[in-house]
Amino acid sequence: MACRMEIYPNPTNTGITIKVQGSKGQTKVKIFDVSGKMVQVLDLMNKTTCKVASGLTNGIYFARVIENGNTMKTSRFLVVR
Repeated sequence: MACRMEIYPNPTNTGITIKVQGSKGQTKVKIFDVSGKMVQVLDLMNKTTCKVASGLTNGIYFARVIENGNTMKTSRFLVVR
């Protein structure tokens, strides 16, 4: 089964929920801003859902699912305040 990622609500003005399905092993979600700077790392630790706090400023962000050191999926989301 391929790794799937859902991000909602998108766009957001509060926080977002990231739901990952089909991942196996050690899985992290890394959040990057549009310049490529990593701004947050979330460890799923046998969970399928994680929440990103509302500390992100306006802009475009990328959520990247990393499984056992390999990028499995990347999705974009927008923060508008």
